[in-house]
Amino acid sequence: RDLWVRVVGKPQLDKDGTVVGIIGGTLDISREYTLRRELIETRRFLEQAGRIAGVGAYRVDLDTGSTEWSPQTCRIHEVPEGFRPTLEQAIAFYPPESRPTVERLVGDAIRREGRFEFELPLITAQGRRIWVQATGEVFRDLDGHRTLVGGVFDVSARRRERQALEESHRRIALANAAGGIGTWEWRIPEGELHWDDGAYQLM
Repeated sequence: RDLWVRVVGKPQLDKDGTVVGIIGGTLDISREYTLRRELIETRRFLEQAGRIAGVGAYRVDLDTGSTEWSPQTCRIHEVPEGFRPTLEQAIAFYPPESRPTVERLVGDAIRREGRFEFELPLITAQGRRIWVQATGEVFRDLDGHRTLVGGVFDVSARRRERQALEESHRRIALANAAGGIGTWEWRIPEGELHWDDGAYQLM
C-alpha cells in the first residue's frame, strides 16, 4: 500500500566537523495527509457552493477579536480576498442610520450567546449601496472558547423585484380607483371570494 511519510534526520559530525553519519527517523503521516486533503476539498466545495448561491460566510473569534471572511463575503463587500476586518470595521460597512440596529442585534446575540438575523442596506468598499441579509450565531466549545459564525447574502435583486411588484400593485389600485373599477378573486379550491374596496363600493 502507498504511504505518505515525513523523514527527519540530523547529521553526525566528527571532531573536525566532517559528516560521518546521519541519525534520523521516519513517521507515517498518511492519515494526517488524507485529512488535510479532505479539508482542502471541503473548503473548495463550500467556496464553490457559496459563489454559486451568492452566500458568503464569516467567523469571528470573540476571545481574540480575529476574523475570517470567505472569498464570497469579500466579493459582496468589494474588498480584496483575504480581507480581515475587526468586528467594528465590519459593522462600519452599514450606513449610519442602520448601524445602531446592527450593533444592537449583534451585541445582544453575543451577550446571550444566541443568534441574529436582519436585512439592511450596506455600503461596499467601492461606495455601492446594496441590501444584504445577514445571520449569525455564537458557539462555545468545550474549552469555553466563543466564536461568532454566520453568513451574508446580497438580496439587492430580490428587493428591487419586490419594490417593483409593490409599485405595480399601487399603480393598478390608483388606476382602478380613477376608473371606477373594482376587482375580485374567487379561489375555488378554498371556496373563498376576495373583493377590493372598489368592488365593495360598486356593490
